[in-house]
Amino acid sequence: MKYSTVVLDLDGTLLNSKKEVSKRNVDAVLSCYQKEIFATARPPRAVNWLLPQGLVDIGAFVYYNGAQVICKETKIEINESIPANVTTEILDYCLKCDPQIELTMEVKDEWFSLRELDYISSMNTQSNPIVKPLKQLKQYDATKILLTGNNHNSGLFEKFQGRVNIY
Repeated sequence: MKYSTVVLDLDGTLLNSKKEVSKRNVDAVLSCYQKEIFATARPPRAVNWLLPQGLVDIGAFVYYNGAQVICKETKIEINESIPANVTTEILDYCLKCDPQIELTMEVKDEWFSLRELDYISSMNTQSNPIVKPLKQLKQYDATKILLTGNNHNSGLFEKFQGRVNIY
């Protein structure tokens, strides 16, 4: 059977438990190279840190669970961001429910937060989010909003279901 495209998830599929791509996996992907599409909830910068350059160069990428798609070969880039007015509503709602919530936001591969957070140590990232004031965060069309803590999931679903994808 001949396939025209191979779509690969990163976590638990291509990346091992150490968040590395094994030589065996690199060789397997390169041996069937026609058009690889890598899909992940991660941002572009994390994929660039995690994958060997040879894989980054040949693939198309679906980032942020589909909110951003980039194909370097065809120069296609698609962004499905959360409009600034909805981003503002989400930020206000979350902070009203829990003023201490750890809230970070991705905007086309830039990572922002309301306060200093150490994700390098706690989540094994290569950088921490850039601290920005709430007023400035509300001006962005968010690619992804990440919440850690008591985030009142049921209220989020009720209030924003159908307007944004909530995972």
